[in-house]
Amino acid sequence: MPQHVLGEPLRVAIHAPAPLVRAGLAGFVAMEPRLREVPQDRIREADAIVVAVDVADAAVLDLLHSLCDKPGARFVVG
Repeated sequence: MPQHVLGEPLRVAIHAPAPLVRAGLAGFVAMEPRLREVPQDRIREADAIVVAVDVADAAVLDLLHSLCDKPGARFVVG
């Protein structure tokens, strides 16, 4: 995971299977000048990955690993 540079926007990737949830998260990121969304194909460049799930269970751990298996990857699960 790249190091975040102080003063630059935090790069955030969003993973949300529900389109409405994804749109809401993307809208929040777009309104916050301290955040910048990175596209899914550049997820490894993200400083943090926001993951929206219905149930946080063992399958979510597999999902997190499949999204970004780099050591030190930072996730926000909700």
